[in-house]
Amino acid sequence: MTVDCLWELQKAVYTALDNDATISAIVNGVYSHVVQGTSYPYIKINISEAVDWSTKTTIGIKARLSLETYSKERGNKETNDILTQIKQVLDGATLAMTGCTMISGRYVFSNSELMADGLTWKGNIAFDFLVQED
Repeated sequence: MTVDCLWELQKAVYTALDNDATISAIVNGVYSHVVQGTSYPYIKINISEAVDWSTKTTIGIKARLSLETYSKERGNKETNDILTQIKQVLDGATLAMTGCTMISGRYVFSNSELMADGLTWKGNIAFDFLVQED
């Protein structure tokens, strides 16, 4: 693969989330690396796995992209609101990339859980994307 479509996908997801007015209003940022002291709530982008999805005529990947949300708000409403908005932005979206084309993006699952500290809510949401090199 001459273009890193996985990196292009991550950049496109970041841009879509960062440019969404609703998400910008409810979180303090979207990150792939979160530094200590980052203000809550926020979204963290992860690439869970990527597998070859090439054919005889195209080069592509199938990527499972997961996002985590973190909130210190009492109860899980804020976490669930953030997860719902992420789904609104990414499920079925056609994201613009350089050197790659998104074939599809599909919501897979989401959940929320109270972390061991008893104060922080963590949300998880995952999407499957099919991306091919141009």
